[in-house]
Amino acid sequence: MIDIQNLSFEIAGKTILDSVDVAFEKSSLNAIIGPSGAGKSTLLNLLMGLYKPSKGEILVNEIKLSSLKKNSRQKYRQNIGMVWQDFRLLPKKNVFENVKFALEVINFPKLEMEKAVLTALEKVGLSHQINAYPRELSGGEKQRCALARAIVHNPSILICDEPTGNLDLKNAREVIELLYKVNKNNTTVIIVTHNVDLLDNFNGQVFLLEDSRLKLI
Repeated sequence: MIDIQNLSFEIAGKTILDSVDVAFEKSSLNAIIGPSGAGKSTLLNLLMGLYKPSKGEILVNEIKLSSLKKNSRQKYRQNIGMVWQDFRLLPKKNVFENVKFALEVINFPKLEMEKAVLTALEKVGLSHQINAYPRELSGGEKQRCALARAIVHNPSILICDEPTGNLDLKNAREVIELLYKVNKNNTTVIIVTHNVDLLDNFNGQVFLLEDSRLKLI
């Protein structure tokens, strides 16, 4: 469970988030919408432990993020998968190597790496492009590769920052469907999106971040 308590964040004298109180239950599906510049990405960075709140606290499974030391903070991030709008694939590595890299940086057991990568690629429907390089992939395939990389270590939390922002409507809907499947594997999923149309029939909580406040809608 992620419990955000009276969270505020200021930078250069400007209030980005103000007195945010919200809970994301374990294995829940959540979407955050709001205008550009509202602070959605800032909130995600706080959840990742990359920023420290100006006030308030974030508790993940009752552990205060603010109390974590550097090594513990890095270990905490290893339980999180992250998907960005711009894919962030390594251009000189093929699909298999891009996904495998996520395991290498967390010292995943070498003997189990290949199976984990192949399983992740199968889940996102990209097994047929295992040897392709990013330049050879469509936008939808790049995001599938990025998603496979994010889930290859079976994170308990998956955070997606505008994961469909660079995709056409068809590919965007396919990515959202994949995120639904990830959530059904008991992963807490938090999606930030500006595309409200993608949330038709959304079977989860939808929050609006506006005027520095986050509210359930």
